[in-house]
Amino acid sequence: MKLAQIFKDFEEKLIAKGEEAESLSFVYRSLKNLSFTDFVFALQQEVTEEEKEFVEEIYKKLAAHIPAQYIIGHAEFFGMQLKVDERVLIPRPETEELVELILVENPKENLKVLDIGTGSGAIALALAKKIDQIGQLQLLTFHRMH
Repeated sequence: MKLAQIFKDFEEKLIAKGEEAESLSFVYRSLKNLSFTDFVFALQQEVTEEEKEFVEEIYKKLAAHIPAQYIIGHAEFFGMQLKVDERVLIPRPETEELVELILVENPKENLKVLDIGTGSGAIALALAKKIDQIGQLQLLTFHRMH
């Protein structure tokens, strides 16, 4: 059986469970470190039972509503790749907008920021990255440890 058929079957099952079909290829490509072009070529290949089981494991996690970013272990945010797992929320695009708003509304060179409930550190890291290019930043973060 070709990889394309395996993907088609599992993607249909994901859609039936209310999940995005594209998540399967996103996770697969990320875990295999494949470019889009390499993935397209791989789809035409016959697969081993081991490879089929690998895709099925990804499917099971996605069908259990585990976010793709948790499965691959990272999320993109503000041009950075942040490590994420079930202990932190996945940074959202709206949070990138918040960082942009903070920077636009506070163009001072000596910005002071208090980040409570840091989680993944997305806001603090993005501000530090950007401020480092234009001035100084005093940043205090608080994260409750379990």
